[in-house]
Amino acid sequence: MAGGGSPTPITDFLFRLEVDSELTKLFASSPEEALGSIQMPDDARDTILRAMRGEMTLPELEKYIEETEHPDHVAVLIKGFIR
Repeated sequence: MAGGGSPTPITDFLFRLEVDSELTKLFASSPEEALGSIQMPDDARDTILRAMRGEMTLPELEKYIEETEHPDHVAVLIKGFIR
């Protein structure tokens, strides 16, 4: 990714949700605020917000991540999306 950013911003964010309980709490109460605290491309941020709003299913998010961030299959288990 140009500019030295991560080539896997959504994966990186989802991993942070798994290990950072404060970020997880913030994301559960205010996804926009949580995402605003993380440096990531706008398209990655928008994709996560679309999934949070129910505009994208978990399998659709998984497919998006596979196509844009990983050449191999990725199983996405996101505690922030499990209610």
